[in-house]
Amino acid sequence: MDNITIGKKIFERRDPCAPVLRLGKTLFEAGSMRATGVIEIIDKDIIHHINVSNGGISEIDGNVDFASIGNATQLFHLNRPNVKWQQGQIRRRPVINPSELIFSGVTARRDLFDPASISERIPLSLLQINESDISILKKLPVGQKEIDFFKALTRPTPVSMALYKRGLEPKYAASIVVSLNILGVWKNIWTPGELPRLTTAYKIIKKAEHSCDDFEILDLTTDDIDEDVNELDRKFRHLCLELHPDKNRQNPEQVQAEAKKAFEIVSSSYTRLKSISKNSASRRKRPVNQQHLSDTSWQSSLALAESELIKGNIRLAKKSAFAALAMSPPKAARTRLKQIIISAA
Repeated sequence: MDNITIGKKIFERRDPCAPVLRLGKTLFEAGSMRATGVIEIIDKDIIHHINVSNGGISEIDGNVDFASIGNATQLFHLNRPNVKWQQGQIRRRPVINPSELIFSGVTARRDLFDPASISERIPLSLLQINESDISILKKLPVGQKEIDFFKALTRPTPVSMALYKRGLEPKYAASIVVSLNILGVWKNIWTPGELPRLTTAYKIIKKAEHSCDDFEILDLTTDDIDEDVNELDRKFRHLCLELHPDKNRQNPEQVQAEAKKAFEIVSSSYTRLKSISKNSASRRKRPVNQQHLSDTSWQSSLALAESELIKGNIRLAKKSAFAALAMSPPKAARTRLKQIIISAA
């Protein structure tokens, strides 16, 4: 039973999904390894005990007479439980199948699983259940809609389609996908009980895996750089403060490794974009898009910027102000243009 990882701190406490994942993973490991012992759940000053015999649940808090599995799912509603495994010699007839409890308990907490967030956190671009697992899934407490949902996943399915277009309420579909992960359905593809936190580093790594361009990786657009040539440097400095290896020395090794990988991706993207900007003309010599201007003088650009600012058209006011600045206006005009840019920020 050395492989039971109850006490291992895999998930950060700030992640609201962590307690559910931790308890679910423990039950799954005990069931799959046909273990015998006690799962101790400490929630504040209250202690719960789940007795496991040969992988099945025989007792919860000393009660062997379960009216329904719904009573046991309340364990998944605990706020921040500390879960521990204690090997023992309990030999009682199992009453509840751990897989049923995991599925019922996790899907009962669908309030935790926002579909948009879950689709970003799932470390897969496609979901697919092996045909051989369908017979196992039929043993779970599900109806025909859920069975149809499982059958649809035997074909490679984009995550967003599985959560939003498979006939189930999206939050329920997300909780089902998480419960199936805990039950080890996606073997060698998605580790049971793991759901990466949606950190900046994880987002960047996932963007790189999906072949996003340098602008998307740095969360920039060409307009951002056109309007302010220093925006690229500012964005890079901001990410450095969060991802640089020197800033993550005190964090766990897994967090350090993820931050380091993301920093390398960001650095490469920044270098490429910086190289492009260096090879192009300087901002003061760069041609300005004048499609909204009647002529090319700084006076007309300034007048248009002031007019659009009054109208509330902030984007065009800002663009016109930058266009006027690029034409080297006198000091007084530059001061006024900077005021417009600040007002439009």
